[in-house]
Amino acid sequence: MRKLSPIVIVAALLVTAVCAQDDAAPTVRFDAVDVFVLTGDEPIAAYQLDIKAAKGIVTIVGIEGGDADVFAAPPFYDPLAIQNDRVIIAYFSTANVDALPSGKVRIATIHVQITGDVVPEYDAKLTVAATVDGKPIDAELLLETGTK
Repeated sequence: MRKLSPIVIVAALLVTAVCAQDDAAPTVRFDAVDVFVLTGDEPIAAYQLDIKAAKGIVTIVGIEGGDADVFAAPPFYDPLAIQNDRVIIAYFSTANVDALPSGKVRIATIHVQITGDVVPEYDAKLTVAATVDGKPIDAELLLETGTK
């Protein structure tokens, strides 16, 4: 019976330690950040943007393309950059002007892992937006979360 007592004590300590860790572990959840460009009547053929978390513990876990056929493939980005929770994404299309979208265009979705209870905030900057022949256009960037 003496050999059983230390085993029972160690087991009880392990169970207590595991339960204490579960209570202290931060919550982890996933979200999708839809990235839109607002172009008005101008068709968009190319863009580049920079996005990072300004508030919260956010890890970028994936990037997918947008709605329009010309932006359906995932945009170009540096896979190493997303490990630093910041990404510059870019895309260009050589499609005919008739095939290019305009208005409110979802160009990408960024999938994120959020640690903790803080509602994240994002800093995003549209560096370039252009139409056919590389002509710059006035456009705005819009982010929407929780849509997928």
